Amino acid sequence: MRSLTCALIFLLCWWGAGMSASAQSSFGIEYGTGRIICTGDADDTAGSVGDDYAASAAWDRRVFGANLPCGEELTDLDPGVWKQTRPFDGADQAGRSASFRIYVLHDTYSWTSGSAEFIELKGEPVSPATIFAAPNFNARFCSAHASFGMGASSSDGNTVANRQLASARTATITDALKTARATCPEGRIPILFGVNLGEHAERVACADGGDCTPPPADQRRVMIIATEDLALNVDLPQALAAALRDQDVFADFDVGNYQMFDVVSQ
Repeated sequence: MRSLTCALIFLLCWWGAGMSASAQSSFGIEYGTGRIICTGDADDTAGSVGDDYAASAAWDRRVFGANLPCGEELTDLDPGVWKQTRPFDGADQAGRSASFRIYVLHDTYSWTSGSAEFIELKGEPVSPATIFAAPNFNARFCSAHASFGMGASSSDGNTVANRQLASARTATITDALKTARATCPEGRIPILFGVNLGEHAERVACADGGDCTPPPADQRRVMIIATEDLALNVDLPQALAAALRDQDVFADFDVGNYQMFDVVSQ
């Protein structure tokens, strides 16, 4: 049995090392922790039968596939408008799970400061309905089981006003999604939720003279989250809240930086 195990480890290491010459990094499970990571460089250094990490990396390639890319937090969904994350999972309090994916507008876009009506493209206002009508986005949206329109505000100004602004932005996003949903093929009608995140928790720094540093635009990103796979009877808001607390697929967004998580079914 011991010789068979050693032979299997050797074959796995040889197979993984052979694949690494022609393949890019792929997702795998980190040896000893269970975390999903990139394993591209591990296969290149897989030289010894006793290297448990190399054996693990080779096995990861066999399970996850040699051509599944990783290392990018966001990938382009279409030219110049939407980006998407890879899927991430969460479970409700009963342990029922769902898989989610974040869709976010490119960095050139953000909410117009103080506005719940317009999204800004390099300082110029753009109607949200126009952006949500992008064909590639619409196809992904219609294929989802459910979508969450996320509304948030930066930390600039009064907290009460910022929460109201975030709520109004949530309504604008979900209204745009309702318009998009009307064009979905029959039988593919996503459930809609609105999520008011409130204001960003990082307060604006002000000098003694009263001049304040403007908060960065990434505090008021335009995002939606789509549900791809879900267990029967899963509580989607609960599962999403848990998934966002743990997600590491989009480092520029941390739900813990916002003061609210109010979900409303549309």
